[in-house]
Amino acid sequence: MRKRRRTRPRIYWDTSCFIALLERKPTEDPQLVRALEQKYHEMLSGQVEIVSCSVLITELLGEPAKRFLDELRKYPTFEMIETVSPVYELARSLRERCKQQGVHKLKTPDALHLAAGILSKSDEFWTLDKRLLNAGSVITEVKICLPYIEQATLDLEFEP
Repeated sequence: MRKRRRTRPRIYWDTSCFIALLERKPTEDPQLVRALEQKYHEMLSGQVEIVSCSVLITELLGEPAKRFLDELRKYPTFEMIETVSPVYELARSLRERCKQQGVHKLKTPDALHLAAGILSKSDEFWTLDKRLLNAGSVITEVKICLPYIEQATLDLEFEP
């Protein structure tokens, strides 16, 4: 049987994205929070898939965060990747690669998120962690970037 072709973009969010969306601290860049809100609403309406891994369960603390996560898991456009052996093995490899290249020392939770993002075939890996963004120079299997709002393109024809 053929695999169904994916039609929606898959965006992996690390924990920093969920925390920014939940807490909405005034110190957080409002453009980044707006981008997260927009993508979250696109996920709710089925336009995109948001992916994260089960490490998120240990990093989102407090009852409101737990309720949010429980509600989020009800949506078919949200996927929680389990951290199983292949994720841990790739995470170790990513940590070793960063260490060898002298780039940001990848912490275990960050490496697990990146490995889950790669193995889940996410199109992009969104993070607010500036240090983690530096790992993108070594880890090229997924595009690591800050959240952003896609600009609409105008299809204008110019006739002189």
